[in-house]
Amino acid sequence: MSKRLTLVLLAAAVVAFIATPAFAAVQNVKVSGDLEIVPLARDCWDLVTQSQTATDNQERAILGFLRLGINADLTDNVSVTARLLNEREWDTDATDAEDIQLDLAYVTLKEFLYSPLTLTLGRQELHMGSEMIVGDPDDNNSAVTTTVATTQPDLSKQKAFDAMRATLDYSPLIVDLLYAKIAETTAGAADDQTLYGISANYDLGDDWSSILEAYFYDRIKDTEVSAEIRNGEATQVFGARVVTHPIENLTYSLEGAYQLGTYINDVAVDRDDRTVDREAVAIETAATYAWPEVRYSPTLTALYAYFSGNDDGWDPVNAEHPSYHAWDPLYENQTFGDIACALLDQTNIHLAGLVATAELADDINVELGGYLYWWAEAYGFDSTLTATNHETLPQSVDLTDKSFVGQEIDLSLLYDYTEDVQFGLKLGAFIPGNAFDSSTNSTASQAVGSMKVSF
Repeated sequence: MSKRLTLVLLAAAVVAFIATPAFAAVQNVKVSGDLEIVPLARDCWDLVTQSQTATDNQERAILGFLRLGINADLTDNVSVTARLLNEREWDTDATDAEDIQLDLAYVTLKEFLYSPLTLTLGRQELHMGSEMIVGDPDDNNSAVTTTVATTQPDLSKQKAFDAMRATLDYSPLIVDLLYAKIAETTAGAADDQTLYGISANYDLGDDWSSILEAYFYDRIKDTEVSAEIRNGEATQVFGARVVTHPIENLTYSLEGAYQLGTYINDVAVDRDDRTVDREAVAIETAATYAWPEVRYSPTLTALYAYFSGNDDGWDPVNAEHPSYHAWDPLYENQTFGDIACALLDQTNIHLAGLVATAELADDINVELGGYLYWWAEAYGFDSTLTATNHETLPQSVDLTDKSFVGQEIDLSLLYDYTEDVQFGLKLGAFIPGNAFDSSTNSTASQAVGSMKVSF
């Protein structure tokens, strides 16, 4: 009888196992996130004094950012990450102030098919190298602007791409293959933006702990003006970067990139009339020296960057050299001065800077930065510089034929109140140079505080 009962129970267990729906076995689930409150005061960001403008160019606001994420580790090296985001201005009447954005939603497949390969599929952040090319999908005029509930889009937390990334870890060589859909504007229309890329990172293993990176990115941007006119741009970027430590406590980096492809000067006409070759150059270099044994553990960084530009009034039809030389910032995620980064695109500019940091106490850090800016190609009299996607300026600013764009001074403080709570303060001023007309050369300033709780 006991054997029969055992067989019956075993059969019932098998039937129940077959009939039960299959679910992924969850080994670990982690809930995390952060809440940040940001009060700010910004004055004269249109570079016009209050007495000269008919609109109010003094911004006083409090912003709120909430991110809530879930990471689930499944079986067989499979994990899923999702994060929701709300960013809003306090007491705003904007219809999207209460919106919850899908910030992250991706799956990671480690050792996919064989051990060196990792696949990451879905909405994810892509911080490639120094982020001179790929880091933020809507941080400049070349990228698509997504809806941001806050009136200060340069402070937005949205950094994710809808992408597929394959990482091959052949240590010391790591190769990334990338595909990202930047914009799928209208179904069935030729108006997409798509990014393809490959990046190779190699640890040389020398005495200088040198790392060499080489990359290639290809951005395809289509524009359907009408059923008769369909234009398309292709921007290819070849680049390389080296990071090394030639002496103790010194870190040096150098990056250079070259853009080619096609550029359309006027998408509203037949592409054969306005499509020209693209030839642009970008260079970044920086040296950081640290004094870890000195009181306050100070560091000092000297940096320089160049992004090529085009002559003012350039016309591809009548120009002697019709190639387009202005650097396309693509999806950069860099900051060389908080205000200048918000007001100026990362193109047609030389910049130099000094940045010093110090640990005033175990839980207090300070950073002081100074930057200088020049046009790579000066504009002419009566030219205007229109607003960027970082900040919607009340008006275009008037320019002269001079090259000196201006200077910026930034000071930031961070106080780690506890392991979970951090307070911050950023002060800054951008002083326009003689490249701006006297009607639009007032100093732009800001004071931005923050209180961030991580959980």
